Amino acid sequence: QLDAEKERANAMEASESALKERVGELEAAASEAERLGTEITNLQDQLGEMEDDNTRLEAASALSCGQRDEAQAQVASLEQKVESLSSELQTLQGTADGTEGMQARISELESQLESQAKELEIAQSSLQEQSAGAASQEAAEEEHQQMVADLQEQLDAEKERANAMEASESALKERVGELEAAASEAERLGTEITNLQDQLGEMEDDNTRLEAASAL
Repeated sequence: QLDAEKERANAMEASESALKERVGELEAAASEAERLGTEITNLQDQLGEMEDDNTRLEAASALSCGQRDEAQAQVASLEQKVESLSSELQTLQGTADGTEGMQARISELESQLESQAKELEIAQSSLQEQSAGAASQEAAEEEHQQMVADLQEQLDAEKERANAMEASESALKERVGELEAAASEAERLGTEITNLQDQLGEMEDDNTRLEAASAL
């Protein structure tokens, strides 16, 4: 019986050692889970900021498109005016009879045509600048959207890791409970072995005394 109890005690000591090792793993897992939680929070904050930036970019892009459409309409209107003035001027020049009134009208039309041509040139230049700016803004918006998508993917991966860590931590806690129960049983067995050894010692002493008495 004593040998069996010793064997059980040794097994319990091994279980206690395994318990300590698992506790260490559990503490490491808890630390990693805490780190992941902090990282997830940071990523969520970054994602929120990027989504706000993306909203502003989209609003700016819509405004830019509206301005570009307005500029295009202005250019088209100016082109039509220039074409109309040019046509009228050509007509007058073709039918001019040298009168002062006709020449004055021609001069007036030439002045208007020159003014409208300058406005058209300015409007076309502005339209080109807006088109270039819109293209640049569109590229920036696409890049920003890609950054948001990449960040969301990273956040999802971190959440998945955190969930796995939580599951592992739960399993470790359950295992720790089992090992703690085993350690308690090992302690009880140790006490029982000590008692048995004491009893065995007493029995050996009694046996020695009996043998001595029998020899007398």
